[in-house]
Amino acid sequence: DGAYLAGVFNGPDAAHQAGKHGPLSRRAAVPVPLKFGPAGADVGDAGVELDLRRAVYTRRTRLPRAQVSGAVLEQRIYAHRARSSLMVMEYGVTCEGDTGSVDVEFARSAISGDAFPDFDAQLQVQSEALGPGGERQQVLTWVGRTKAAEAGRFVHVAMAAFAPPKVTLRCGERAVALAAYRSSLDTDHPLSAAEAD
Repeated sequence: DGAYLAGVFNGPDAAHQAGKHGPLSRRAAVPVPLKFGPAGADVGDAGVELDLRRAVYTRRTRLPRAQVSGAVLEQRIYAHRARSSLMVMEYGVTCEGDTGSVDVEFARSAISGDAFPDFDAQLQVQSEALGPGGERQQVLTWVGRTKAAEAGRFVHVAMAAFAPPKVTLRCGERAVALAAYRSSLDTDHPLSAAEAD
């Protein structure tokens, strides 16, 4: 599972094939660390909504094993309008009349070295940094280079994401997870730029 960034392709375009016949350029998929839901959610306890007017994908999952009755996790995923390099996931818990707290453990798609075949020289690092509220948060960094040059040059892509594996949320509380994507098409130092975003 991956996403596609503007201008990031793998393979030669038709003008750079030099008479060779073979696969032409195609969009290169990059990791999506924010594509995750609650661990252990039962089949039938989730629903999704796509708001085309606001370009927001929303997923709601009932948490039947939560400490609070009627707990529902809502996740809203969208691209930031002012900072186009950012993918945002807002999440929060709503409850039926209770004012307690809910522990949510997220299940994620693995980002492994062979999961993105359009890239070589992939590197994945997990570290910690201070989050927006001053708390320590896990940061996932991924860097890759397209395997084949489209128009005579390779594209380097970097992704840095704040995406907690587990959170405790009060009913009605909202939080944010972020992923920043940068490439050598828009900066000379994609990793530094993604981390700064």
